[in-house]
Amino acid sequence: MRGVFQDGQNSQRHAVEVRILEDSVCLENSEFTRSFDLPSVQIVEPVPGAPLKFALNGLAILEIDRQYAKTLPERLQSPISWYDRMVRSYWHLTTTILVSLMLAYGCYKVLLPLSVQVLAEQLPANTLSKLSDSTLQLLDKQIFLPSSLSVKERNSLLKQFDALRSPTEDHIPMRLVFRSSAMGPNAFALPDGNIVLTDELVKLVNDNDAVMGALAHEIGHIQKRHLLRQVIQTSVSGVIAFALFGDSSSILAALSTAAVNASYSKEFETEADQFAIARFEEKQLSLESLLKLHQKLATLDPENTAGTFLSSHPGSEARLSMIRKAMHKPH
Repeated sequence: MRGVFQDGQNSQRHAVEVRILEDSVCLENSEFTRSFDLPSVQIVEPVPGAPLKFALNGLAILEIDRQYAKTLPERLQSPISWYDRMVRSYWHLTTTILVSLMLAYGCYKVLLPLSVQVLAEQLPANTLSKLSDSTLQLLDKQIFLPSSLSVKERNSLLKQFDALRSPTEDHIPMRLVFRSSAMGPNAFALPDGNIVLTDELVKLVNDNDAVMGALAHEIGHIQKRHLLRQVIQTSVSGVIAFALFGDSSSILAALSTAAVNASYSKEFETEADQFAIARFEEKQLSLESLLKLHQKLATLDPENTAGTFLSSHPGSEARLSMIRKAMHKPH
C-alpha cells in the first residue's frame, strides 16, 4: 500500500510504499528504507474523511488512505487514547525543554566566557583609554579626593612600581594613580592599565613592599583583562549600545562600580593571586611582604569594608595558605 511519511524532525513529506510484516512496519522509497517495530505504531484518533494517521515511535507520522483500513492488523485499527497522546507529548516536551536548558547552560558557561575573552583582547587601546579616563573622572566626582601622600612617598612608590613591572609589559601603558577615599583601603586596575591606589591602603600596611603585593595582584588583573571581561559579561546590552551608537553611559556605570568594588569571580581572583606570587618570585621579592599585606587586611572589620580592597581581596585562610605554600616550596 502507498502512504505519506514525515520523520518528525521537519515538515517534509515523503511518498512511501508501506509493507506491514509480522512484527514491524516497513517504509520504502528511492531515497530510504525505514522500519518500525509494530508495538511502537499507534493509530491516532481518526478524523472523518481524512487519511488514517499513525504515530511511529511517538514522533514520526505515517498517513495511508482509508481504503486500506480493513487490511490492517487488528491492533492498528484501535486509535491511540487521549491519555497516551498526552503522555507522549509530555515526555517529548520535557525532553525538549531539558535539552534546551542544557544547551543554554553550556553556552553561558563555555561559549559566552570564550567570546567575552576574545572581545576584550580585541578592543583597541584608544577605546580602553577613553573608557578608563571617563571612569576615573566619574569616580573623582563621586568618591575620590586628591592624595595627601608627600611627593617623597609617592616617588618612592612609583620607583618600586616601575621595578615591579616586567619588560614584556612595555606595550601596556601602566600608570600608578594616587587618590584618597573615605571608603578606606583600596587598589584597583582600570582597563587601560592605570592602577588607582588609595592613601588609606598605603597607611594601613605601612610597608611599601607589602603595597607592591597589592599592585602585583592588580597587574595580574590587567594582564588577563579581568575587569573588562567581567563588565562585558555582565553588561552585554551596554557593550552593544557602546559599539553601535557610542552610548557609553551604561558601560561607564558598570565599569565604575566593578572597578571600585572589584567584584571579580573566584577564578579571576585566583589567577591574579597566582600572578602576584609569580611576579614576586621573578623579581626576587620576599613573599613575607605579600603575606603581611593580606594579614593586615584580615584585621579590618568586614562589616565596614564594603566597596574596598578587602571586600574582594579577603585575607582568607585559603589565600594565606597559597602564599605560605609558595614560601616553603623548594627553589
